[in-house]
Amino acid sequence: MTTVPKVTAGESLTVRDSTDEAWLAFVRSHADATTFHHPAWMDLMTRTYGYRPFVLTLTDASGEVAAGIPILEIRSWLTGSRFVSLPFTDYCPPLARDPESLAMFTAGLADWSGSAGGPRIEIRGSMPAVPWMLTAVVGVRHILPLEPDSRQIRARFKPGRSQGIRKALKEGVDVRLTRSRDGVGAFYRLHCLTRRKLGVPVQPERFFERLWETIIQKDLGHVLLAYRSEQPIAGAVLLTWNGQLILKYSASDPSQLRSSPNNLVLWTAIDWGCRNSYRLLDLGRTDLDDWGLRNFKRGWASTELPLQYSYVATDPPKHRTGFAMRTASRVIRSTPPIVARGVGELLYGHFA
Repeated sequence: MTTVPKVTAGESLTVRDSTDEAWLAFVRSHADATTFHHPAWMDLMTRTYGYRPFVLTLTDASGEVAAGIPILEIRSWLTGSRFVSLPFTDYCPPLARDPESLAMFTAGLADWSGSAGGPRIEIRGSMPAVPWMLTAVVGVRHILPLEPDSRQIRARFKPGRSQGIRKALKEGVDVRLTRSRDGVGAFYRLHCLTRRKLGVPVQPERFFERLWETIIQKDLGHVLLAYRSEQPIAGAVLLTWNGQLILKYSASDPSQLRSSPNNLVLWTAIDWGCRNSYRLLDLGRTDLDDWGLRNFKRGWASTELPLQYSYVATDPPKHRTGFAMRTASRVIRSTPPIVARGVGELLYGHFA
């Protein structure tokens, strides 16, 4: 464990191992901690992409963790070196005991960055405003508070959502919860179909294999699969820990969308969360200009919130141009699936 420059007398930022017991105890005690803060999520990223994991914490005078954040170091010949909290994660703000601890943690980040050689630090969440912190709104999140009786939530859905649920049931769609390796494999096949239709890169298959090993097998998540005539036609991966559900991935067979299976999958997730005493469902990140998906998520009585990321850096982060994204999208849509998957295996980890 390496201690870096002090913030004030008796307070310091400390680099800890990702499995450090003091950090894990702090995470377990914090109401706002999600699966993304859990060491298992970092283990998944590390084992898949080879990132270096650590935790940066504020330690008070008594040696207790008062604030902290998990970080992965990305060393890429293609996209450069940087610290990210966390790659392929929609939302992972620092955890803090109180506002004073968060302010102290934020104040120490610049000194820590300098002592670590000054690489860019990207935090997938908002930080207290300080002059040297860059911020950007990168999208929106949709949060749905859950309550014991899911019927009260359903009564607030927009008509189209409930109609979709009824249509799926009428079409004979059946949603099942699974934690099996075969279930994850079935979801991955649907995931590849969906990503190709959207023209976006496909994660390596080994990522989903390790998702099963590190997350689902350890009861930190599960898969919902919608079946029609005993064939999986839609599904979702839910992260489930500390009273919070996170809809991390969803997918469907484009040829089966007329049966509205996604509506029944999402309703099943909501109902399951209510029956199992979860506090909220996070529907994940949506791009600002994706109005179709934003309207779909709003229809489930969710609250739309701006999603802001924070950066310790001298320049704003560089984003891929619209031309580059359109070109890549056309290539993915026209390329045989095996080629798109091969490219994902080689390059996906560079673009966290």
